[in-house]
Amino acid sequence: MTSPIGPPAPADDDRWTDAFFDRQYVDLLSEQMGPVPTARQVRFLRAVLELPRGARVLDVGCGFGRHAGALARAGYEVVGMDSSRAMISEARLRWRGVSRVRFLRARMQSLSFRSEFDAAICMFTSFGYLSPKENRRTLAAIVRAVKPGGRIVVDTRDLDEVKRTLARSQWWTFGRSFRVHENATLDPSTGVLRNRWWIVNRKTGKRSRRVMRVQFSTRAKWKTMLRVSGARLRAFYSDFTPASRNRRNGPRLLVVAESLSKPAKASPSVRPAAPRRAERRT
Repeated sequence: MTSPIGPPAPADDDRWTDAFFDRQYVDLLSEQMGPVPTARQVRFLRAVLELPRGARVLDVGCGFGRHAGALARAGYEVVGMDSSRAMISEARLRWRGVSRVRFLRARMQSLSFRSEFDAAICMFTSFGYLSPKENRRTLAAIVRAVKPGGRIVVDTRDLDEVKRTLARSQWWTFGRSFRVHENATLDPSTGVLRNRWWIVNRKTGKRSRRVMRVQFSTRAKWKTMLRVSGARLRAFYSDFTPASRNRRNGPRLLVVAESLSKPAKASPSVRPAAPRRAERRT
């Protein structure tokens, strides 16, 4: 199968996520990340967060609630937030019988919690979608949302590993329904990866194109960003296993940190996503 995709589009507007994370992406993610990998990831989270039952957890960029819902079922009080209208609608539908979780539709850069959670997570490369400046501000906001001593987990990729393994053009198969062609370019100086997807639904024959942008950082850069944001690094993991602690050359970069921010007076928890003239997603 050939792809008509040319060089990746710039995707310089921070609102590219509006078109990317739509209903079709919900279906694709459902096939890509089923219950088995999700359960493995949740076991990892519970191990590194070290929280008692009833602890409050913030899931930033929660998608349709894979981790938020599972953590709620395990006894935690969870708030999941995502800018995608399709994702939040699906999350509320899937987890409507679970009382310990609630979902908010909002952009992560609007996050304004203050020391209200015992931990925060940001999974499946949900961090890095904004401009470099906004990414740094968002990380600081996530840290501020967590009580001093609370844990933060960011699931991303190591920029050094991305540089080493990136394939500019490749096909992926997700479940039985989807084939995805990626055409990617990486700016090694900023860590910004620009990617154009061509999605083929093999069941319906529907084809669609979309662009994305994500910024990756080195481990050294993560240490600096955490320090500036009011947190300290506890460990890096290269996979969802305890054995991957501080090991390099893995498929993921799990950044586990601890909030050092001082308690602050509570403020309005989050601003709703701003209305748009032609809203497609968020």
